[in-house]
Amino acid sequence: MGRTIGVILHRAAAAVLALLIIASGALANERVVLRAGEHKGFSRLVFDWASRVDYKTSREGDRLVITFSRQAELDLVEVAGGALSRVADPQVGAEGDKLVLRFKVHPEAAVRNFRDGSKVVIDIADPASASSASATAAPQREKEKPQPAPKKKQQPPIQAAQKPAAKATPVESAGEPLPEATAPSTKLAYTGAPISLQYEPIFNGVRLTYPLGDVLPAAVFVRAGHLWVVFEKYRPVDQGALSGVLGERIKSVQQLANPIATVLRYRIADGQNAAAHRRGGAWIVELKDNHTSPQIPIDIAGQEMAGKPSVFLPITDVGLRIDIDDPLVGDRLSVVPVAPSGRGVQEARRFAQFQVAATAQGIVIEVNADGVEVNRFRNGVAITAPDGLALSGNVIAAVEQPDPDTAESALPQRLIDFKAWRRGEIADYMAIRHGLLYRLSRANAEERNSVRWDLARFYLGHGLPDQALGILQVMQSSDQDLLDNAEFRAIRGISFALLRRFEEARNDLSYSALDSELDIYLWRALAAEGAGDGEGALAAFERGADILPKYDDAERGRFYLVAARAALETGQYDIMENVVSVLTGLMLPADASIEAEYLRAKLLIAKKQPKVAREALKKVIASGGRGSAARAKLAEIELRLDKNEMAPQDAIDQLERLRFAWRGDEFELNLLDRLGRLYTATGDYRTGLNTLRQAVTYFDKTPRTRKLSDLMTTAFRDLFLDGKADAMPPLEALSLYYDFRELTPLGADGDNMIRRLADRLVSVDLLERAAALLEHQVRYRLEGVAQADVAVRLAMIYLLDHKPEKALAVIRATRQTIMPEDVEARRRRLEARALIDLAQYEEAEVLLEGDQTRDADLLRADLFWGAGRWPEVVANAEKLLGRRWEQKKSLSNDERRQVLRIAVALSLAENAEGLRGLRERYAGPMADGAYATAFNVITAKQDTTAKEIKELTESIASVNTLEGFMSAYRKEFKGS
Repeated sequence: MGRTIGVILHRAAAAVLALLIIASGALANERVVLRAGEHKGFSRLVFDWASRVDYKTSREGDRLVITFSRQAELDLVEVAGGALSRVADPQVGAEGDKLVLRFKVHPEAAVRNFRDGSKVVIDIADPASASSASATAAPQREKEKPQPAPKKKQQPPIQAAQKPAAKATPVESAGEPLPEATAPSTKLAYTGAPISLQYEPIFNGVRLTYPLGDVLPAAVFVRAGHLWVVFEKYRPVDQGALSGVLGERIKSVQQLANPIATVLRYRIADGQNAAAHRRGGAWIVELKDNHTSPQIPIDIAGQEMAGKPSVFLPITDVGLRIDIDDPLVGDRLSVVPVAPSGRGVQEARRFAQFQVAATAQGIVIEVNADGVEVNRFRNGVAITAPDGLALSGNVIAAVEQPDPDTAESALPQRLIDFKAWRRGEIADYMAIRHGLLYRLSRANAEERNSVRWDLARFYLGHGLPDQALGILQVMQSSDQDLLDNAEFRAIRGISFALLRRFEEARNDLSYSALDSELDIYLWRALAAEGAGDGEGALAAFERGADILPKYDDAERGRFYLVAARAALETGQYDIMENVVSVLTGLMLPADASIEAEYLRAKLLIAKKQPKVAREALKKVIASGGRGSAARAKLAEIELRLDKNEMAPQDAIDQLERLRFAWRGDEFELNLLDRLGRLYTATGDYRTGLNTLRQAVTYFDKTPRTRKLSDLMTTAFRDLFLDGKADAMPPLEALSLYYDFRELTPLGADGDNMIRRLADRLVSVDLLERAAALLEHQVRYRLEGVAQADVAVRLAMIYLLDHKPEKALAVIRATRQTIMPEDVEARRRRLEARALIDLAQYEEAEVLLEGDQTRDADLLRADLFWGAGRWPEVVANAEKLLGRRWEQKKSLSNDERRQVLRIAVALSLAENAEGLRGLRERYAGPMADGAYATAFNVITAKQDTTAKEIKELTESIASVNTLEGFMSAYRKEFKGS
């Protein structure tokens, strides 16, 4: 109850503060968005002004005072009610024409600030302690082993940094700077094989790859017509890959001797810019014609250190400071390589005593005054002087950022600019929209599309692609020439992409006239990734990445997330590691930040770090974001399954519940894929195939559909070709087959599958079902000899089912001009069998002419019996039996039937002599077993009439005639 009241009071206080500040700015037209966030070691306030504003910060005891040079409307809800741990009791007021904010902070809290375009960023860090300096803004000490001292007799052309004689103390009690290497040794310590430089032409430039193996800090920059590449630790570099390409972009190559660093210097053609990033243990440097910027710029912040003005560049994982003499310019550079990928200084900053150079990677300081010191700390690089730097004005606000207009003009221009298209703040949406609609209502026919164009971009800028697309379609209906307009195709393509209509988006965005627009490549990457083309997405992202500095963090985050997902999909984890590293350095909206953490977890799983991955997944699950939490839960289940920490059935239960947590997009496809595999793996083939079918149906336009279809086909083959369905009851197997018969493969495998299932049905006397399977195969799947052969099997089933007319029909309907002799013989005998059952004896006898096989003789036995041709019955049966009575082996049932037929035929022919001889020969073999009684009755000397004999024998022998003939075929079915 108390907690609830506290929350209500905090919200009420926030509302009152909001009203106060809005009231104080009632006369101002400008509205400022305040964003706040908690970070490890510090809290951050970001004031997002519409245009550049002057400001200063100062301290009044435990109060931090921020004074802006003009009034504006400001909402303090983000920082009210204890929202930030290091900032409390926010107050706001007006002093003349200035806006003044006061916050309660720890008296020893470290405060730093910097600009980001028109934004003003204030960081309040934890106070440093004597034992542990943990503030992010305050540098921290770290021990390093010094390098061995050099021999005086040999001096390399580029010397390592000497430890400075005097030190500046950063922020109160923050500790000592990190030690630097001692004077260089004449002997280079590395004894391994040289690093082989790799050269590759790319679009608009070239790529140099340095496969160092280890993760080494790096610095990359262009100065005075030369590209410098510096790595901490010495490594000899084999640059033979450049021998055949020198002269166009790269004029000459040089490795300068240095015992603690790898220093490479290239003379390059004019107009080229450098970009750098790391993939695993390899650094990649690109020279391009277009403008480039670091992936995450290193801030330059003014700061008080021991009460004296200084400049601090916050960055973790800094390498040794390497002092390098530039042989062309004649000055000395303090180069600090850094390990995090893509971290460099975006724009050069000039001060009275030094200059911070622009870099693609790392930090480079050009000192031009005595006493200036460059010191490394665990969390950044500080530039100090014993008496403080000569910075004019308020120390914390004194770091001069580049003029926004100048900085913007140096970057490539954007075709897509949502912020400009919004035409104002979100709060003004309705007013701006009404204004545009009013303009449209007043426009004449020639002017309407111009206003519609503004309206469509306005909607798109506000995240309403469906509205934008509707306006664009109206525009196109009145002007078909718009399809040849590059900007129209771009805006329509982006609208399609945001509506997840990725193929339509790719069609528009691939318009050739857009090839020169860098930001279009970013949207091409988004559309390609959404369409499942990870490789295409990464290629497009690489082409467009140089324009990302024109975007704010939220927009940059959108495209870095695209690249991370594409790298995950394609298994390019080195690229993913670099992109995830960039994402962790951006100030992202909550949903994007959660997704970035999820992707970091997936990267950790891929890199075999399950323990850390689990912690990341728990954070995502606890975030409250339904989509990301569902993805994280799925990843956690998969991780536990892979580690054998969860039974498949438990995983199925959890995944089934997860199906209702989030629907649509790649998540549902992944979940259905995993569920389908689990069901089939646990033997629940019907549910497994149904689940996979749902995935294929719901996501029929994704490239993965083909893989899922192949998975279903494999499971179907396992069942009906490799015998797994044999464990099912026959009717259940048949039902499953019919439900998924579209998975039956073409060709011999599919035919064998159907045959196996039909044979199984025959083996349990499900003859009609078996016949239906083969009827479909004969009618729709087969032709030629294959059809004629399967027709034999179908005819056999008809005969077993006492349907000789159907057997005869299918045999005659599938005749072929040329057939293998064995197939032809089988078909001829089956046709004769059907004719015999239909009492068409003469036609059957013609078919059997010339066939002297035992199977033919068995057919003749039935033919002669049915026709009442008793002498032929006797002769044919004697032929089949031979001198069987002389053998000790017991008579088979088939042989007993033949003996009984002879007896019946002799009796009906009134051949007493023959009966007596038969009895003499077979009285012993027929004394017991099947048909013994019938044989004794017929052959004994009793006054039995012919009619009685016939009735007796027919009731026994004729009924079993077909069974005797078909027994071999039944064995054939059972053996299949």
